Amino acid sequence: MKRLLQLLLFLFLFASCHEKEDRLEQALRQAGKNRKELEKVLSHYQQLPDGEQKYKAACFLIENMLYHYQYEFPTISEYYQELDSLLVPEKMTKEYIEELREKIKTVEYKIDQKEIRIKEDIRHITAEFLIRHIDHVFELSRYPWCRELSFEDFCEYLLPYRLAREPLEDWIPIYQEQLSGYIRLLVDVEATDSMVCEAFRLYFLGPNEWYIYHFKLDFPPSAFFNKGAGTCYELAMLTTYTLRSLGIPTAWDFTPQWANRSQGHDWNLVFLAGDKQAPF
Repeated sequence: MKRLLQLLLFLFLFASCHEKEDRLEQALRQAGKNRKELEKVLSHYQQLPDGEQKYKAACFLIENMLYHYQYEFPTISEYYQELDSLLVPEKMTKEYIEELREKIKTVEYKIDQKEIRIKEDIRHITAEFLIRHIDHVFELSRYPWCRELSFEDFCEYLLPYRLAREPLEDWIPIYQEQLSGYIRLLVDVEATDSMVCEAFRLYFLGPNEWYIYHFKLDFPPSAFFNKGAGTCYELAMLTTYTLRSLGIPTAWDFTPQWANRSQGHDWNLVFLAGDKQAPF
């Protein structure tokens, strides 16, 4: 009986290790013709003298890339352009907001559902995009409010290149450039991570209308600075992009339905120094 238990334990441990090793190979097989692009990323970091952690980060992203995708259709550029023309912060008067929902619905009704296609990351993402993103994330530790994270927390709350079904963008330098004035000020005053979070909480809740409309498609990361409207869903995306671009580990949480009212909610959770977690 003892030998049988030992054998079962050995088989369990072997299967667990084998499954972990196979996750990367499984993702590479699913990539099809795009496998070469993903292998370029792995090879790039394997050849760097100090590339071990970045190689592990690349493995994490590739292993978890399955089932991540974005939507595409022939008029998607026109769709975003029309919304850009409507969602201007300076226009957000009470009278304009009352008309805005109907105008947005008119734009969204133009989408032909039959023409929508799914573009899978695993089959289309490029080596250049992934390498650039990974390098950007590893550079975030230069900010004085950043703290050392476990590799698991780093991968979960800083490393991901996308949040939902948004069009892919190299969003970290976009956000850092957009917020450069605030970043310089926060660096000068030697801000802590909690001070950074509070500064941007006040910044986000300024002139914007965050409970006006839930859009059918996710915006590109760069579009949020010029929207001036949305719901808690869009605000949670903006917050996650912003704080992660500043090296602050951030989670995006939600409830689909409250127990006492017919409504859900999205919010953020930030991981601060001293092992503190704060809803945001």
